[in-house]
Amino acid sequence: MSVIAGSALTQNPQLLQGSVLTSAALSNQYIVFSKDQEMEADLYALKTLNLLKTNSKSIQTLLETIEQKLLNQGFSKDKQRLSTHPYFEDRILLIKSFEKNKEKNFNKSYNQRFKYIRAKFIGYSDNEEGLSELNEPFKAYAESIKLAKSGNLKMSLQNLNEIIKKHNNNFLLETKADILFSYGYTKEAKKFYKKNLEKYPLNYYAQIRIFENIEIKNLSNSDTEIIFQNNKDLLYKFYNNKNVLLKYFELAKKLNKKEWLQFFKFLLSINDIEKEVFDIEINNFKSTKDSDLLKLVSIIQNVNL
Repeated sequence: MSVIAGSALTQNPQLLQGSVLTSAALSNQYIVFSKDQEMEADLYALKTLNLLKTNSKSIQTLLETIEQKLLNQGFSKDKQRLSTHPYFEDRILLIKSFEKNKEKNFNKSYNQRFKYIRAKFIGYSDNEEGLSELNEPFKAYAESIKLAKSGNLKMSLQNLNEIIKKHNNNFLLETKADILFSYGYTKEAKKFYKKNLEKYPLNYYAQIRIFENIEIKNLSNSDTEIIFQNNKDLLYKFYNNKNVLLKYFELAKKLNKKEWLQFFKFLLSINDIEKEVFDIEINNFKSTKDSDLLKLVSIIQNVNL
């Protein structure tokens, strides 16, 4: 824009013409450079799959699918020339020439989990085309989410309950809890988050949803202390989760844990603190005699080094 303005002011159209040509040349150079980078990324993916002893046929199938969809939308090979991605045929040729692992290492469990994730995404995104491509029970799962979004809670839960009876999966109980929670049924939602956590103890999402919805007001100090101690793994893993920090701030306030209160205030204001101030502040907390707080301070300091 500055070159165009300068050309107009000096009444020198040749300056503008030269700048446009230069911009075009730079653009072409950038595209070529990006194509090389994309090809390097493809090669890295292929090497990684080879180390995992996983067949790379799936990448080829994905590229062929994307290419066909783009062609259907009028994205011709000539238009591909202006893309930062290499030609599809070049990328597929790279896969075929590199492929060393001819055996199919297919993990059914991972594939099932992926299909549930895909169905969940389609249900929340109202993707009609994607919905029509799903098989059962994934289609029914996506439709139950869609029904909940449209306001039909009863039908949504009926569908989900039928799937839950037939299939044991992490996503089903979790989604049922999410739907109940979105309609304001907090107590019922927490029950299903807890059921999910009993079957899948490493589901931190469910643990966080239970934790952030704990009603502290009517708890005794001893119960508050138990909750404070039993959820510290969330602090160590999700110290940058605002909901976790705010709930811990409430707990610390009720228990009058002054050092923890100061530290939570510090964590909640990290985004507004300059690096030099951050280093000084976090070092001040290293003098604490609380081993759990010191552990949290060390984790955060190591991450931010």
